[in-house]
Amino acid sequence: MADERPKFHAPPVVETALSVQFNSLPGYSTAHAGWYWKEYLEKLQAEPSWNWTQATDAPRVDDQFERFGADDVWRPPFTMRQVPPSQPQRTQIIRADGERLIQVQDSRFILNWKKQSGSYPKYRPLLEEFRAALTAFELFVDKAGLGKLQYNQWEIVYIDQLKKGEMWESARDWSKIFPGLSMPPARVNHLLSEGDETVSADWRFSLAHQRGRMYISLRQIRIPPSGQEVLNVTFLGRGPVTILTTWEQGFEIAHEALNETFLAITSPEAHKRWNERA
Repeated sequence: MADERPKFHAPPVVETALSVQFNSLPGYSTAHAGWYWKEYLEKLQAEPSWNWTQATDAPRVDDQFERFGADDVWRPPFTMRQVPPSQPQRTQIIRADGERLIQVQDSRFILNWKKQSGSYPKYRPLLEEFRAALTAFELFVDKAGLGKLQYNQWEIVYIDQLKKGEMWESARDWSKIFPGLSMPPARVNHLLSEGDETVSADWRFSLAHQRGRMYISLRQIRIPPSGQEVLNVTFLGRGPVTILTTWEQGFEIAHEALNETFLAITSPEAHKRWNERA
């Protein structure tokens, strides 16, 4: 059962995003994001230090739809693009401590946690924050005369990072963390160098009863501005909102699937590294 899963004192997660997608709001502009920020979001702060102090524009996130059967289309799990001035961009509203980010566009609402000095807040508290902020956005949309949010997709993202030098030195060490991942032996033949290059991998899985999909993406990257090399692993769950599945039910499905998968594909050695506790 879910409450019997092991917990970790120091999980490698550095970012989490909870997101819902809805039918595009006619008449929405980035000015509406500022209205929501100042008259609705700021009233939700639970602590004086949780002020939402700045906002910036970013490329919009393309609408995504998980389809199955003949309608299935292979595509990257998420994309961003620049849009013409006539189409509103995505607005990022940033909390003073940098640990929370609300992102709004005419068809999407996102809450991000980003690792700073504090620890990961866990899924349940973050879900409550998301629900409160989204409820305030629903009230704002109604007050602004933009209509009503008609949800069509839900999405959860976890991003883990493992620094080079901590459990791995090259891609050949990744099997110590992810036992299912392996590279060919260094001396398969005289043409294969002993030196290691980077490796990337992507997996896509359908959730049971076609309730959505799970994506896993593994990349070796450098983090600016330090250039620190990390193994970056993205876990994404996404699916449709239907008459049978609300966005909240979708979150629960994805949360369980992503956690079970993470535990299944990571090694006991890695679990000890992250300070497993019962």
